[in-house]
Amino acid sequence: MKTLAQIAGRLGAIKRNRFYGNPGTAESRRKGGIVSYSRFKSLAECSSNAGFKLEKKIAVPSHDPLLAEFLGIVIGDGSISDYQVRIYFNAKTDAVYAGFVKDLVLQLFQIGATLAKRPKNTLELIISSRALVKFLSSAGLQKGNKVKNQIAVPAWIQEDSACSHACLRGLMDTDGGVYFHTHITKGIKYRHMGLCFTSRSRPLLDAVEQVLLQIGIPARNDERERVEVYSKDSIEKYMNLIGSHNLNHLKRFRLHKNTIVA
Repeated sequence: MKTLAQIAGRLGAIKRNRFYGNPGTAESRRKGGIVSYSRFKSLAECSSNAGFKLEKKIAVPSHDPLLAEFLGIVIGDGSISDYQVRIYFNAKTDAVYAGFVKDLVLQLFQIGATLAKRPKNTLELIISSRALVKFLSSAGLQKGNKVKNQIAVPAWIQEDSACSHACLRGLMDTDGGVYFHTHITKGIKYRHMGLCFTSRSRPLLDAVEQVLLQIGIPARNDERERVEVYSKDSIEKYMNLIGSHNLNHLKRFRLHKNTIVA
């Protein structure tokens, strides 16, 4: 004679089979997985412990200068895939700036990012978030090869002067910077300061040139890969109006400004 526990167990098995199907079949396992996923989705901690990968929520920032600067940083030295945003820095000179960008990610989206040292003196900031990728797409950024796509500054940024200035700062802090060159004339050595942005995206070069001209800074766009500013006064004006959050660029500017000969 069967015990009450055995009878209850059999009744439970029958009910389970009616709901999920035979547990030995692929279809029943699929149904069970769907139900489990639905239940775990409401409990993020349980889902993580069970191995489910759910889309992380992010804060959705306004279209403002802070977001525009971040987009400039991503456009300048970043890459976007289906699930991640990666931004690359010089490990020797830009470590402090990489920390600034990591904090910016937290401030804007309320999610963390990971800094990792890579070969060839590269520091990589990794933001794993499908939700962020979707948001960046809605804000005007594309996934994939930036040169092949001929990436451009989103229209909403170009239409607002404060946002375009912030985006330019992000672009210049990643794919640009202060440099100097020297030449000798009649035995006298002259040292000149320059500001240069580099990209092989024509729309991006045009956008950088346009913002510089709008704030009264003469710029030379070679329409291939460089937009350059040569005048010391113009570079000082850039630093006063646009500025930089890249400590390495600021140090170079101050050094060249104090040691310039002509």
